[in-house]
Amino acid sequence: MKTIFFQLLLLIISFNTVAQSSRSKEWNNYLVKVEKAKIEKEKNRKVDRKSNAVTIEDIAECDLPNVTPPKFPNCDSEKNLSHKECFTASVQKFIKSKFFFPDFAIDNKIQGKVVLEFEIDEAGKLEIISADGPQNGLILEEAVIQMFSKFPILTPAYQCGQPIRISHKIPITFIVD
Repeated sequence: MKTIFFQLLLLIISFNTVAQSSRSKEWNNYLVKVEKAKIEKEKNRKVDRKSNAVTIEDIAECDLPNVTPPKFPNCDSEKNLSHKECFTASVQKFIKSKFFFPDFAIDNKIQGKVVLEFEIDEAGKLEIISADGPQNGLILEEAVIQMFSKFPILTPAYQCGQPIRISHKIPITFIVD
């Protein structure tokens, strides 16, 4: 009886060791992926991207009365909100509806803020410029990019009656309880 108990105990310990080894290998592979992504980001930053995009903050300070931010389809029916307020509220609603926290990040307690920089082009399509997250937060950055890949096409921003490209930054926070 003692022999069976001892063999069972050894079997449990060996399975636990294999599981820990597998988890450690998965984590190490993830860290390698993070380092490669950092190197790629640094290369992309060195290619000095000059954008002619207007920021949403510039619109509020613009001297021209006929500058409007990009517009979600539902913003036509939101009579009590300005275009800018409706845009902001619609982006927040979009984030809430598409938000997901990757299991790998939860399991490994990866959390923090990801700042997404994007532009809405003259056709109303979203173009992601960058997603910068916490150290070892590549999986969170990828989650935000995946989330915003489902962003709807909007009515573009207009200035002086012409569609313009506009940039925006949004912080998205992931917290593991």
